[in-house]
Amino acid sequence: MAIESLILGVGGFVFLLILAGAFLAVQEAKAGSLHGFDFFFLAGIAIAFTVANYLWFFANEQEAGALVAIWVAGGVALALYFRSAFTRTLSQPQKREGDY
Repeated sequence: MAIESLILGVGGFVFLLILAGAFLAVQEAKAGSLHGFDFFFLAGIAIAFTVANYLWFFANEQEAGALVAIWVAGGVALALYFRSAFTRTLSQPQKREGDY
């Protein structure tokens, strides 16, 4: 019962961090190497990685650890998607009125 509560609580927190990162990725539009949304994705991924390793090695819950480890791959995939979409948007020239 305690492991399920831990997974649910951490999963909700990681989901909120990744959701905040996705929201900020859409809102930000400035040049630079790291943006605010990157930190939200990194925090969510780091927390999921830490909890997955705790469950696998210390709590001896391999099944739960494997489930939480999937969140790491999903978070990395979402972060890369939003990062590439954000970079692609910045690199495209802005169309002005009258341009074809």
